[in-house]
Amino acid sequence: MITLGSQESLRVKPAAGTRIACLSGVIWVTREGDLRDFILARGDAVEVGSGVTMVTALEPTVLSIVKRDRLAWTRRVLRALHAVVLPLGRPRPAVTLRTL
Repeated sequence: MITLGSQESLRVKPAAGTRIACLSGVIWVTREGDLRDFILARGDAVEVGSGVTMVTALEPTVLSIVKRDRLAWTRRVLRALHAVVLPLGRPRPAVTLRTL
């Protein structure tokens, strides 16, 4: 967690998949080469790619900056697919019909 006072700024050089989350307060996020700016309040987050990013607190703020582990995400998706697809390929037990 990172704490910023009102009007304090933080220069971040994130890698692709970096998530900036506002835990309390309000922050302004702007990225080099991106025409969009983001105003984040408590509970808001934005994922940014590579490139210099400036984070400015518009009031006293607590934020987090986390690089998402894309490999872990991919592993979770593959495990979920495996759990669904694998049973589909298994032979079903034979069913015996009885007549009354």
